[in-house]
Amino acid sequence: MAKDACIAEGAHLVSFQTVEEYHAVRAYVEAVWPLTGEQIAVGGKKMHMTHAHAGEVYWVTGEKMEIDIWADEEPNDDYAECTYLNRYTTPYAFLMDDNYCFSSEEFICEKYLST
Repeated sequence: MAKDACIAEGAHLVSFQTVEEYHAVRAYVEAVWPLTGEQIAVGGKKMHMTHAHAGEVYWVTGEKMEIDIWADEEPNDDYAECTYLNRYTTPYAFLMDDNYCFSSEEFICEKYLST
């Protein structure tokens, strides 16, 4: 699974708290992957309906997701805990979607280098 693959590399799924960080991730995705109708896993996790913060989305870093770059009517799937960046053509290109976690998916890891 994507999360486990990132952890094995000493990283975590990518997160973005600001519009600038989002645009950097988007530029990377646009350069590497064509728009094919697929989704790329990112580090957002929606709290399960039994959790005290049900429906809220947090980054794998523990920060609450404040940036709003969701596709129309997203996040919406009650039990869909994983977050993806769409590679669809318009109108949802590069917008986020909550969905069920897939076992074989494309993903982006983020690793902080120590200085």
